[in-house]
Amino acid sequence: MRGKSSTRDLRPIQRCVPRALTFDVGNTLIFPSPSLGEVYAEAAACNGIEITPAAAEQGFKNAWRQAQSEQEGLCYGTNHAEARRFWLKVVSRVFEPGGIAPSQAQAILDVLYERFAHAATWRVEPTWPQVLTACRTHGVKVGLVSNWDVRLRALLDELGIPSQVDAVVISAECGVEKPDPAIFHAALRLLGVDGQESLHTGDTFDDDCEAARAAGMQAVWFNPHGAPLPEGAVADSPQVRQLADLLPMLGLA
Repeated sequence: MRGKSSTRDLRPIQRCVPRALTFDVGNTLIFPSPSLGEVYAEAAACNGIEITPAAAEQGFKNAWRQAQSEQEGLCYGTNHAEARRFWLKVVSRVFEPGGIAPSQAQAILDVLYERFAHAATWRVEPTWPQVLTACRTHGVKVGLVSNWDVRLRALLDELGIPSQVDAVVISAECGVEKPDPAIFHAALRLLGVDGQESLHTGDTFDDDCEAARAAGMQAVWFNPHGAPLPEGAVADSPQVRQLADLLPMLGLA
């Protein structure tokens, strides 16, 4: 079962240029396009199941949280078979309220597993080029730290992202996942920096922000839709609506 940090206090950001920035990938650097709900609804319609994109989106959130909470070991595993087992649980639960046969769930998974493996189903956060330019100008290293299955490396290659950054650490490859600080330590080693010289940004307050802090890093919550802070979080916890908002915060603008 996955643990959860009890600390809810993100320290104020040090207003000096860090030596390295790290970023989460899903829903921070890249986003489903069209929406996840639309992709799920299309895959379902091709297999005889009708669902609205909104219902599919909400069903996914609930199903993913339930499957994640029940998972022992790495959420997405270290190979395709383990990843597909996890995602089959999610897919089956998304469509369970309307009734779904095992063969339908498998067929929908086959479609989704392939679609989400390729760049055509993703868009990059629009201010990412600004961040890269500023980091290169100021000599700041850039890394990615992601809980993802074995498809991510090839997906990032299609998007042309690995050549833009200095390190990519993926849970399915390194055998450890957020919120374990060890995945951040792996990124710091590749970047050649200490935790106090670096800052992590991600959309998950626990697995990104609090976990990065536990690894000795600074952290900023990526909150593009202005969601309320999690219960117990201090009111001035640093957050941004777009990645480029980091630049003036860190003296990179």
